[in-house]
Amino acid sequence: MEAPMRQGVTVRVSGVVIGSRVRSGVINGVPYAEGDMVPEAGRVESIQHRGVTIVGENGQRVFVGVGQRVDI
Repeated sequence: MEAPMRQGVTVRVSGVVIGSRVRSGVINGVPYAEGDMVPEAGRVESIQHRGVTIVGENGQRVFVGVGQRVDI
């Protein structure tokens, strides 16, 4: 029996909030801080004004800009 193929996940960054105490990215409609795990996508590595860098389960880094949609 073959193992089922794992489907990718689409990540959409709709905004970034950077303040003196708050630094979060709005990913798929939910705010995530640096170090948080995004379900099925990976860990939020860093948040910049232009977007969010996510490290996937395989160690691959993916930058998703604000307003962009990326398949991971």
